[in-house]
Amino acid sequence: ATVIFGIGLSRTATTSLHHAFELLGLRSAPTSVGLLRDLDHQVLQHYEAFTDNPIPFRYRDLDARFPGARFVLTTRPLEPWLDSMEWLFSQGIA
Repeated sequence: ATVIFGIGLSRTATTSLHHAFELLGLRSAPTSVGLLRDLDHQVLQHYEAFTDNPIPFRYRDLDARFPGARFVLTTRPLEPWLDSMEWLFSQGIA
């Protein structure tokens, strides 16, 4: 099966992409944080789609480790993205 990685930064519709993967019948990981330090993390064995951090920061390594993987880049205009990030950090969520 082909592995799919959403490589957009946080707050660029990564949650929506996760849900879209699920609607398409893919097993989408609710979190991929374990991949920050370990590209052999067990999460890779249980899911076929991954979004949000740390995926955007590890995409080169993931591309090398998974030949033929697909990548989806989500984007957002700069000012709304900055406003959203500011809101996120002000909430103590990030």
